[in-house]
Amino acid sequence: MRLLTSLRDVSRPEHRRDLDGAAVGVTIGNFDGMHRGHQALFAELREETAAEAEALGKPSRTMLFTFAPHPRQVLGRIARRTDAGASVPEEKRRQITPPRHKLLLARQYGFDYVFLKRFTPSFAACTPHEFVDRYLIQALGVCVVVVGYDWSFGQGRAGSSDTLAREGAARGFKVLVVPPVSLQGDRVSSSLVREAISAGALSRLSELLGRRFSIIGKVIQGDERGRTLGFPTANIACGEMLLPPNGVYAVTARIDGKAHPAVCNIGVRPTFDGSKRLLEVHVLDASDLQLYGKWLEVEFISLIREERRFPGPEQLQAQIAADIAVARKHLGSDGVRETL
Repeated sequence: MRLLTSLRDVSRPEHRRDLDGAAVGVTIGNFDGMHRGHQALFAELREETAAEAEALGKPSRTMLFTFAPHPRQVLGRIARRTDAGASVPEEKRRQITPPRHKLLLARQYGFDYVFLKRFTPSFAACTPHEFVDRYLIQALGVCVVVVGYDWSFGQGRAGSSDTLAREGAARGFKVLVVPPVSLQGDRVSSSLVREAISAGALSRLSELLGRRFSIIGKVIQGDERGRTLGFPTANIACGEMLLPPNGVYAVTARIDGKAHPAVCNIGVRPTFDGSKRLLEVHVLDASDLQLYGKWLEVEFISLIREERRFPGPEQLQAQIAADIAVARKHLGSDGVRETL
C-alpha cells in the first residue's frame, strides 16, 4: 500500500506512472472508526473499480481519500474565531481511529493507496467544483468514486452526493452512493460507535466494527510504578483517542505483528492519588520485551473489573494477581479467543 499526503506526492514519477496506467477508484470521507458502514463502501469500491478496470483493459487501483486532522477539529477552530460561543465537546474531539490506526486498517482492507490529505482552512475553502477538478480529475484521473448516502464536501458543505454525480456525468467518472448499513434496527455510524465505546459495550462494538475494538499507541516512559509492584507495564500515549471507561481489561497486545495475551488498565490509579488518566498494559509471560518507543495495538477482549481504590500497595498487588488469573481464562494461548 502506498501513502500519499499531498498533490506533490501524486506527481512523483513512480506514482504518476502507476495511476495514469490504471483504472482508479476512490472512496472519500473521514472514516472515523472504519466500521461496517464504511466497509460497505470499501466492498462496493473494489467491485466497481475491478469491473471498470476489466472493461478498460487496465489494472485496478483503489484509494482511500481521508483527512488529518479530523475536519471537525479545524472547522471548530474556525467557528471559535468567528463565534465566541462555538465549541466542540471534548468527547467529540477525540478520535476512534487516528491516522496511524486508519492506515493499518486500510492495508488490511486491501487498498492500493491512501491519500491522507492535511485538512486546513484553505482546503476547507475549496468549492465542490474546485475539489473535483483539482483532486479527482487532474491529480487522480478517477473512473469510479464511491461515497456514503449522507456525504457532503466543499466549502460550507455545499456539495452533496447529487453534486458529485452531476460532476461525474459531466467529467466522465462513475459515482456510486452506498445506502446506510443497519444492525438490529440501528443505522451503523461513527456516533453509534462512540456511544458503544463510552459505554464499554465491547460485544456491541465488535458487531458495529466487524472486528474487535482496538487502539494503537506509542509506548512512552512512565514512572515504573507497575514494575515496583512486580507487574511491569507499558504506558501508552493515547493522545486524542476515545477510550472505554476506566477499568481492568483482558486484551491482546500486538507488538511487531505478534499477538501477546495481556492485561490493560485504564484509569487514574486512585490507590496512589493519581489524577492523570493513563492506559497501561502488562504483557503476560513476556517480561523481557523491550517496548519503549514501539507502537502497540491493544485489542480489547473483555472487562475484568472497574477501577477502584485499594488501602495500599499490598492489596493492589494481590488484586492484580487475581486480575491476571481472570484474564488467562478469557484469553487463549495466543491472546485471542472468539468465544468468551
